[in-house]
Amino acid sequence: MATLYDVSTAQAQTPEVAKERADGLSRQFIMDCHTHFLRDDTRIMGFVRQREAVGKAGWNPALRGKEQTIEDLKFANYYKEVYLDSDTKVALISGAPSEIPQDWFLTNEMKAEARTRVNKDAGSRRMLSHAIFTPGYPGWMEQVDHATRELKPDSFKGYTIGDNTNKNVSKHPWRMDDDKLVYPFYEKQHGFKPLGAADGPVKSLIFGENNARLYKYERRAALATDRMAALRAEYEAAGGERSNLRYGYVAPARG
Repeated sequence: MATLYDVSTAQAQTPEVAKERADGLSRQFIMDCHTHFLRDDTRIMGFVRQREAVGKAGWNPALRGKEQTIEDLKFANYYKEVYLDSDTKVALISGAPSEIPQDWFLTNEMKAEARTRVNKDAGSRRMLSHAIFTPGYPGWMEQVDHATRELKPDSFKGYTIGDNTNKNVSKHPWRMDDDKLVYPFYEKQHGFKPLGAADGPVKSLIFGENNARLYKYERRAALATDRMAALRAEYEAAGGERSNLRYGYVAPARG
């Protein structure tokens, strides 16, 4: 059994014992590659409510009884909580896009500026930065070129839903395997080529052939005639329909 999250009864019950263990691990190298703060003109208040809920639930006693404000989600408190309060040594500043420009957590320029500011203050490389790419948005590939050329992000990040902040107004969802829309980005950034048809050689390896080889699975012929195959045939004959609608992954058909 792994012991990564092991906590003794004494550590769980006695603050002094817990602090002793925490102090002993405080020099451990921790690199957090998904962190956020919000821009100064943000109108996003949901995270304030989340901090209040965490305090009320007792998950973070430091937040209990303390009024939470939008300032707690901005750069100054981010700097304090990530670099001074926690054991994080290196952080990557990320973000999220929106169809509404003001609702971007941070623009790509803001993230790059934060990286420059933190690293200049530290005198070392303490912050890395994402640039957000938004397939389908007007001028999105030009923005990728701008970020690559001028901002030099440490990596790119995208949300396939398009607008993760205001999902109800998202107009540009995308698929990672969209040959026409997204593969030009992959090819430009990494030299990746399209993977081909769903039943072509590359995707066949990804979907099953690689695993069959690794696990020495050689009984695939039986899958066409076993009891599970018969059960599925009965299910489909009775009118059963596969659907992800329950989970919200597939938009319902509009007639």
